[in-house]
Amino acid sequence: RLRALADFTHAPECAALVAANKRVGNILRKQGEAGVLPAKAIDKSLLRAPSELTLALALQIARDRIGRAVSNHDYREALAIPSRMDLFQMDPAF
Repeated sequence: RLRALADFTHAPECAALVAANKRVGNILRKQGEAGVLPAKAIDKSLLRAPSELTLALALQIARDRIGRAVSNHDYREALAIPSRMDLFQMDPAF
């Protein structure tokens, strides 16, 4: 695990993932300050726009792939999956 993480920290995708995590952290912090708690799961009944549905599907696929990679002790793959997601042009097949 440590070797995979050390290798990943030198990959160009690492900076993008760190930046995305920082953005998410800031959003969650601001929501918490406003008294809004994050949901534990995505309520798909609230999604209306096709882009919202596509993003929800892509996140579920990524979560499943990361889970399989971790179960198989393939930590390099688990770290690489989020970096393959284009957050602005979401394609569930990423």
